[in-house]
Amino acid sequence: MEAYELAERVMSIFSLLGSFIILTTFLCWHEFRKPINRLIFFATFGNVAANIATLISTSSLRRIHPNAPIALCQFQGVLIQWFLMADSLWTFCMASNVWLTFFRGYNARQLRSLEKYYLLVCYGVPFLPAFIYLMVDAVGHRGIYGDAVIWCWVSKEWDWMRIAFFYAPVWLVLSATATIYIITGHNIFKQRNALRSFTRRPPSEIEIVTDPFTSENLTNIAKVTKIEVVTEKIQPDGTFVSQESANEYDSRSSFASTRNLSAEIQKLNSNTTPSSPQPRDTQTHTISATPQAAQFPRRDAASHANRAAWGYAKVAFLMFVALFIVWVPSTVNRVWSLLYPDNPLFGLNLAAAIVLPTQGFWNAVIYIVTSRYQVKMALRSIRNTVSSLRGQKRNSDIGFDTRYQPRKGSTNTTTSSDKLDLGHEIAMDDINITRSPPGAPLSHGDLSTPSTTSLPDR
Repeated sequence: MEAYELAERVMSIFSLLGSFIILTTFLCWHEFRKPINRLIFFATFGNVAANIATLISTSSLRRIHPNAPIALCQFQGVLIQWFLMADSLWTFCMASNVWLTFFRGYNARQLRSLEKYYLLVCYGVPFLPAFIYLMVDAVGHRGIYGDAVIWCWVSKEWDWMRIAFFYAPVWLVLSATATIYIITGHNIFKQRNALRSFTRRPPSEIEIVTDPFTSENLTNIAKVTKIEVVTEKIQPDGTFVSQESANEYDSRSSFASTRNLSAEIQKLNSNTTPSSPQPRDTQTHTISATPQAAQFPRRDAASHANRAAWGYAKVAFLMFVALFIVWVPSTVNRVWSLLYPDNPLFGLNLAAAIVLPTQGFWNAVIYIVTSRYQVKMALRSIRNTVSSLRGQKRNSDIGFDTRYQPRKGSTNTTTSSDKLDLGHEIAMDDINITRSPPGAPLSHGDLSTPSTTSLPDR
């Protein structure tokens, strides 16, 4: 019993630390609020409640502590029945978001509109049996909540209810989750292999594989280059022609006459006096970020697909590891106790006491892996803040006022490390902007030649 208590409380502390990291970073930095992280954030409240129950551990068992109140046992049983099951439902919702992003093209706003339904299902469905058990105990004194060896939960006299209303629904949900990840992973790696051999395919047929864990809406990010040119044409006699008249004139002229007109215009421009009106060109450029593979599909699509597939594989692998580590030993233990109620195995009970409190810990691991760039940004921000505070304290000790002093080493240009502030894995080097000198004609190279233009700070 001492081993059970030690295992439950130590692992609960690890999970609570992971939950603290999730809650703190999500609330303090907007960059962490990606769709999958939002679901982990909502699931964290259930993990904290479940860890409160596992921290109580064996203190609620009357055979160990004869003076333990019945209400404490019931409180622990309700929390375990309610929130341990809720975590498996949240895992299914995360897989559903991956499915909707990859196969249905859902964006961040559409996924966010589903969260109220996720909250209702994940916390509402497991609450029903937990509340019914409590009401039956209060009215009928049936003793559903009682000694479950490692803590208070459904007592061994009602062992079949553990399987029927807890482990069977959990494994049904976990099977659906695993199916989604297997199907999605198969399609991602299928597209990855296809993109690696697309050299003879036209660019219009290339489909970019996106990683649903690394950005809120990668599927809707595209490069848009909009160029508007307004030109005032000059007749050979030196008078301006309106755009409508010029269009009408061009529609009637042949290629040869247009070429002759262009030569005449160049001649007139070279002989125009300073007081003469000059042709006016107005150019408007609209540039937005895009994955590098979208700009240079034949060169980078395969590597982008590799990154997306590898990013997905890491997260899906962690999901599977977490699900099986948490639920396989505890399920085997409960099936054994159903078959042999009078012969509990110390090893199986200890394994259940170790793994069941770790749901918050595994969620934190997945959260950090899917937000590793944001984690680096947060650590850098904390380090800079601490350094700034130390510098201000040191200067104030010797009489300097540093309230309006810029921090040493601050700059207005973006360095390579500042790319982490963008909140996704799209490198800003993919934005290719060139600036032509005034009056210079545009060429195709102006739209794709990389530029070293400095970007503003975030």
